[in-house]
Amino acid sequence: MQEFKYADAKWLQQFFGKKIEVGPHGYVKLARVMGGDEDIVAAARTSYVGNRNSDERTREQGRRLLRLLFRERHMTPFEMPVIMLQVKVSMDTWRQWIRHRTMSVNEYSTRYRPAIPEKVTVPADKWRLQSKDSKQGSAGFFDPIMGAEFSDQQKMLHDLIDDIYQGRLDAGMAKEQARMDLPVCNYTEAVITMKARNLFHFLGLRMASDAQQEIREFADAISEITKAWLPLSHEAFEDYALFAENFSRQEIDVLRQVMQWLDEMHKSHAHEPVWQTMRAEFADNGMTEREWKALLRKLDL
Repeated sequence: MQEFKYADAKWLQQFFGKKIEVGPHGYVKLARVMGGDEDIVAAARTSYVGNRNSDERTREQGRRLLRLLFRERHMTPFEMPVIMLQVKVSMDTWRQWIRHRTMSVNEYSTRYRPAIPEKVTVPADKWRLQSKDSKQGSAGFFDPIMGAEFSDQQKMLHDLIDDIYQGRLDAGMAKEQARMDLPVCNYTEAVITMKARNLFHFLGLRMASDAQQEIREFADAISEITKAWLPLSHEAFEDYALFAENFSRQEIDVLRQVMQWLDEMHKSHAHEPVWQTMRAEFADNGMTEREWKALLRKLDL
């Protein structure tokens, strides 16, 4: 395996060739990686110091640079590392996945081979209701008694489609035509290659709390691999993308006014800016001095 400077090599090694089971029949498997956190750091440093003394820089210096890149949205260096994954996923979930047009894909072909027989089936207590607040989301579940009816109907439909499809193949029909009525609950397999920049974009969208559960489970599995492969970049991704929020110009204006009001109130009692008290109060939250200055700059403090 490639030598990595910052990766958790032992943790990463266990993912190679091992299927991470997702759902009843799906999986994610790491096939190959090229590059790592250290290559992102080296690429970024090329812009301003070349490769001078790059090997002498500490891991913490690399971590701080990666956080700066994510914070300031300088994402080009994240295009250096590349990951290759093998996946097995249902077609309805794959349709969401393939919308990310920032990856190279080679997919199982039902023109050459019979369709993969496994299908997504839904237990009686897992049929979801349409959300009243989101046109594309779900909220809550059907009563299991009604859900059992849906599950029975699903099984009948699957059996009928399988019989028709197999009958067409047995009769000698071309695979490319016999497949036309297969449902999107059928599984497909694919090999995917992505740059780290595009991978983090995918994870940011598909690990979000409002992402569909089925694709979120795949994103969570890929995230575990990424944590071992790019631990410093993944940490920055969590802090500045996954668990962060963006604010509009109007929202920032409101925050500034609130902070300025608090500042005036605080000065009248403590005779010092409110941000100094905040800095002391939250000194153990993990933010560096530079990150604190970035926050104050956003709020004009």
